[in-house]
Amino acid sequence: MAGPMMGPKKAGGPGRGPNMVMQKPKDVKRAVKFLWQYLNKSKYLLILAFVLVLINIIATLNATAKLQPIIDNFLDKNLYLTNTERISGLFLGVLVLFSFYLISVFAQYFQSLLMVKVTQGTIKTLREDLFNH
Repeated sequence: MAGPMMGPKKAGGPGRGPNMVMQKPKDVKRAVKFLWQYLNKSKYLLILAFVLVLINIIATLNATAKLQPIIDNFLDKNLYLTNTERISGLFLGVLVLFSFYLISVFAQYFQSLLMVKVTQGTIKTLREDLFNH
């Protein structure tokens, strides 16, 4: 067993043999700079992915914020609303919630696609540079 007092931690998981040891880079700043050279080629895709993350967050927060007024305005028994007003208000509220969640789902989906594209492209370039030398 590897632990704080037992020596280096053995790596497991996909792509790692059972006897490989995980190592941290000696110079983290240099390692990040090296990786950024490869990621910089996809900076516009990364910026777009970040924008999609923001859209996802905003849509989810808006949906959450709209839920309380819907409950307060249309499900409260103390309000004097007809059944038709309650149902139409609930329907409109559910439609608004659905639209926010739909925006959130699409933003998250396309952000995931972009990140897969960036990751695979970066790994491909790294491998080409590694094996072409």
